[in-house]
Amino acid sequence: VVDLLNSTLSSDISVQGSFEDVEVTPREGSLVATIVNELVANATKHSFEQSSGTIRLVGQRAGKGTYRLTCSDN
Repeated sequence: VVDLLNSTLSSDISVQGSFEDVEVTPREGSLVATIVNELVANATKHSFEQSSGTIRLVGQRAGKGTYRLTCSDN
């Protein structure tokens, strides 16, 4: 996922990611992919309009049946 995102961004913006493995249905995977895409697009548009930086994505289990996805940038 991170490699794909990096291949679509300008060279002065990078994405780093760490994801805990979890099994999901194809529908859930598609929804998560859409959310990740929107998070990165939003950070790119609003945080790095005229500068460079790093977007960090972290996915981890947060309890039974729950997964937390965190996005941050500098």
